[in-house]
Amino acid sequence: MAHNVSRPRQESLAQDQRLGRLARFVVPGWELAVEPERIIPIKTLLGSYQRGEVLTYRCLRPDCGRRVAPDLEAVVRGGFGHVLKGSLIEALSCRHPLGCRLKLVSETYPRGVPLVAHLGSQGLLVAITCESCKATLSLSVAAMIERLMSTGRGDASTGVRELGGRVRGPCRQCGGRRFNSTVIWPPAVGKP
Repeated sequence: MAHNVSRPRQESLAQDQRLGRLARFVVPGWELAVEPERIIPIKTLLGSYQRGEVLTYRCLRPDCGRRVAPDLEAVVRGGFGHVLKGSLIEALSCRHPLGCRLKLVSETYPRGVPLVAHLGSQGLLVAITCESCKATLSLSVAAMIERLMSTGRGDASTGVRELGGRVRGPCRQCGGRRFNSTVIWPPAVGKP
């Protein structure tokens, strides 16, 4: 007897399959989003800590200018990992009579933006370049993550800046041992 699968069930199975392909790239600090299927950062302080972010807040009040860079490890160990990143401003704000104007001014990744953040960007390539002869290897983000995972030298949380330091062995063209890594963005539509 033939087995017919309804259209909604077919769509559900197709979505599960797409999510399954992405699931192997999920690392701490990131989660799968269903609509559209992609990997997104977790918005809690624990998520920021797991991604290796450094948060910097600054008071925009001209008579203050206070800068705050909270120690996320201490915050998480103190039991506040579940707190949303936006709620941290309330805890750090001063009691100025005219109100505190503390704002998040930077979220940086000292090791470089994790590869998982670029996953799903169409046409984006990751390039590793030899410092000596400028020979370049360019791969898609997914292919670069697969290569890191298969060699045991990293995963989707590896930062773009640290990627060049993870290369083992000499350059195939000149024998050099120092490499840089960068992201190559696709050309904008309508531009050569």
